Amino acid sequence: MTSKSAKPAATTTDQLSGLASVIVLGRDDKAKPHASWFGASEEELARKAAGLMGMATLTVSGEELEGLSRRLPQGKVFASGKAFVPFVKAELFEQLAGHLPEAERELLKPQEPPEPFDGDTFLIESWDKLSIGGVVLAWEGKDAGWWEAVITAIHPNDLVTLQWCDYPDEPRAVRKRSHIALLHPKHDQPITGKAA
Repeated sequence: MTSKSAKPAATTTDQLSGLASVIVLGRDDKAKPHASWFGASEEELARKAAGLMGMATLTVSGEELEGLSRRLPQGKVFASGKAFVPFVKAELFEQLAGHLPEAERELLKPQEPPEPFDGDTFLIESWDKLSIGGVVLAWEGKDAGWWEAVITAIHPNDLVTLQWCDYPDEPRAVRKRSHIALLHPKHDQPITGKAA
């Protein structure tokens, strides 16, 4: 689950001007808070990176968020699709998190290490049957690719919590639906037969 080091994308005019368009915030595997701002030209990439990293985003609008964004370090988007989002003080992180919808705020609270998922698992036949226990593929970035994971929780705003099948001791991951894929319903059957 480790990824190769990646070079940051080139600095843009928006970044040099210091105008924050979006804030990315979240916690790492040890529950330490991270947050940074991105300019308008990198907003779309920053939002995608946040989804890959299980982080949340805030659109910078209004005096309060503009003021908070000025206290944040500038982030960087990497060629891998992930982003550099540095550590921030807990107090500042909590102020930012207060602007998120309640469901996303709950996901960013420090969590105890999860117990391994012990329910029944199954392959999902179609998107309308997405549910807890379903095995999916989850995107871990350009360098790491797709990994099998079990859905352990479904949240509003198209978010799901996952446990990695091959790494059950690792912290749970949060992904958007757009960053997971369904396995073929017959994926677990033996590989047999010959090509025509």
